[in-house]
Amino acid sequence: MISVNLPAKHALSGLTTYQSRHLILATSDFTRLFAFTSIYLSIYLSIYLSIYLSIYLMLPLHLTTNMRAHLTGDVGPAESSNSLLALGEGIIPANTNEFVNIQGLSTVVTTPATLRKSVFPDLQTNYNNIEWLARRAILAPKNTTVTTLNRQLLETVPGVLHVYKSTDRTPDPAEMANFPVEFLNSLHPAGLPPHILELKVEIPVILLRNLRPSKLCNGIRMAIQAVHPNIIEAKIITGCGKGEQVLIPRMHFYPSDADVPFTFRRSQFPVAPCFAMTINKAQRKTLSVTGVHLEEQCFSHGQLYVAFSRVGRREDVFLYSPLQKAKNVVYAEVLSQ
Repeated sequence: MISVNLPAKHALSGLTTYQSRHLILATSDFTRLFAFTSIYLSIYLSIYLSIYLSIYLMLPLHLTTNMRAHLTGDVGPAESSNSLLALGEGIIPANTNEFVNIQGLSTVVTTPATLRKSVFPDLQTNYNNIEWLARRAILAPKNTTVTTLNRQLLETVPGVLHVYKSTDRTPDPAEMANFPVEFLNSLHPAGLPPHILELKVEIPVILLRNLRPSKLCNGIRMAIQAVHPNIIEAKIITGCGKGEQVLIPRMHFYPSDADVPFTFRRSQFPVAPCFAMTINKAQRKTLSVTGVHLEEQCFSHGQLYVAFSRVGRREDVFLYSPLQKAKNVVYAEVLSQ
């Protein structure tokens, strides 16, 4: 955590750029995921901040208590917190391929089916318990794994399956010859809903677009209440709007240039099932039970730390990894600054 008193600090350093009398609070944790796609940008930001903090504006204040562990009320979580911190800082010994032994950080299961049952026991009877659903999720590094897990869990939920297909097209009709509709339908860029969206009443979904900044933000989870051809009725189950009924319309999505080297538009509901979600989407979320599915290993800085730190007790983390170990990617250059 970084506390910044702009007028006071500038007065001390002889700078007068900022004249307003405000206290600014900025928070950061370099053990977690970076928004940058390049490690070099991440390192640059870390070095820049460390120099700026030490010389000019900011007074660093270090938080010392893992609140997720503290709120469990158990004595054991203190050890878990220390182990998590060691994981995030890359202190836990790893071999040359960055793999670490995770036996002491979680309950290891041997099959994906066991992982699903451990996180969502008796889903057939608990699927309509909103509080129960809001406190658990399975996390995975990649969208392909998340899609498979959500489809498998959706099949176990009773009820009618509602299928919504997106309308995909290029802005220039002349380009349709180069990019047929079938090809556009097959694409699933990051941040876009799938071409085929399968929903059931009562299942949890995650919002993929900012609709109303105060309550309906990207990453908010909801429970489906009713479905219609052009509108979805849902109840917010996380965040400051928890319990509020909302209407979700179809929207237009455009993938980023980094994901798709051409422009196309997808018209679809801005939601996706979220029994499972990517580790990136799980940042800032607090859960009671977490599953970590590592059939494909973590690939970016801080992913493993984020996955294991969503709950307060190691007993509430269930891990499936065919290798019985996990890849912990940590950029020491960033943490050393």
